[in-house]
Amino acid sequence: MSITIKPDGNGVYVVRWITVSAEDGDPDQGAFVFTVKPAVSATPTTTNSGTPTTSGTSGTNGASGTPLWIPILVGLVALLVGLGAGLAIGRNSVRPSALSTMRQKVAAQQQQNVTPTRRP
Repeated sequence: MSITIKPDGNGVYVVRWITVSAEDGDPDQGAFVFTVKPAVSATPTTTNSGTPTTSGTSGTNGASGTPLWIPILVGLVALLVGLGAGLAIGRNSVRPSALSTMRQKVAAQQQQNVTPTRRP
């Protein structure tokens, strides 16, 4: 699968994926984060000595170009999503189904109805 990003679509992107195995039907999911940085525009300028230089400008702060709070926020959101999914999966596997409850009741009734027989 693919998706096109607009030329002016600079920013932080979160990709969340979900899949189901064709062999045994087991679900799996995950997520990853990536950043699209704005293009650096180089404009030639001249110094006082007359030699041309290029200066690059980008609209971001810091060495990596991304404010520190963005990856922290994205990490916390991913952690909460993973925790919620884990709890949901755990609750579904612990809760007995109606069929297993019915089987337990039938087995209990059968044990009560069976009386030991003596052989002379």
